[in-house]
Amino acid sequence: KATFGGRGSFKPAKGLEVGATLVHEGTVGATGNLKGADATYQMDDKNKLRAEIAATDRTIANTPFGGSAWLGEVTHHEDRWDAKAYIREEDGAFGMGQQAASENATRKFGVDGRIKITDNTQFMGQFYQQSNLTTGAQNSVTEGRVDNRFSDALSAYYGARMAQDQSAAASATTQSNQLLGGGAYSMLDKKL
Repeated sequence: KATFGGRGSFKPAKGLEVGATLVHEGTVGATGNLKGADATYQMDDKNKLRAEIAATDRTIANTPFGGSAWLGEVTHHEDRWDAKAYIREEDGAFGMGQQAASENATRKFGVDGRIKITDNTQFMGQFYQQSNLTTGAQNSVTEGRVDNRFSDALSAYYGARMAQDQSAAASATTQSNQLLGGGAYSMLDKKL
């Protein structure tokens, strides 16, 4: 059995790259193929769009599986702030066995951001909602934190997180609120 693959891409216009991927996996008792396409468009020096779509078909012990996945993303980057908005979906049978179980059969959308307050302090925040495509359960997370760098060796962060889980079967919602905090100190020329 053989496993092989590759990706090719071309740039049909300024700032645009289009690619295609093909992977074949052959192991004892299992075979599979992944086919994908992607595109990235660098709108200007601060904004980028990215899209991907892929499909897999596998056979394990003579049982066929197949699924698809896609994502769309827009990012913005400046010296003082960064932001990313995304949406993605992964079918339950997608992949070649290397996907994270928490992302299997889900649709997820969200935003991440960073604001530089000073050279040593920044605020980072995120919000996302993840839906399980099999059970209908939903998970939402909102988080904000401040990162401080006091010196080359000492840094700390603090913030808060709110998570809500909604079960489709019980139609009950649970919420957990957490305070976040931590620190780091590097010694021996950042070797420890």
